[in-house]
Amino acid sequence: MHFMLFEWVQDYAERRALRSELRSLSKEEKQRQQKAVEEVLKHGSVVCATLTGVATFHLRDLTFDVAVVDEAAQASSSDSKASLWLSSICVAVCG
Repeated sequence: MHFMLFEWVQDYAERRALRSELRSLSKEEKQRQQKAVEEVLKHGSVVCATLTGVATFHLRDLTFDVAVVDEAAQASSSDSKASLWLSSICVAVCG
């Protein structure tokens, strides 16, 4: 019985250590993904996004020369406003 308890405690400690390492690796991966997204958006010449995606934090500090709203007839005015805020010169509305 004593051996089984020792084994359980050892397994529990090992699982806790593995969970902690997994959390750390997950946090590091999220940071790397965020940095990659920022680099692509900063240096890309064309960025495509849905009207919902335009309102995400990835694009909040960026401005673009032209914004194209495709399928505009299906978009609500509130959905389209975010793309207007990101465009500094022109907005093209299609469909």
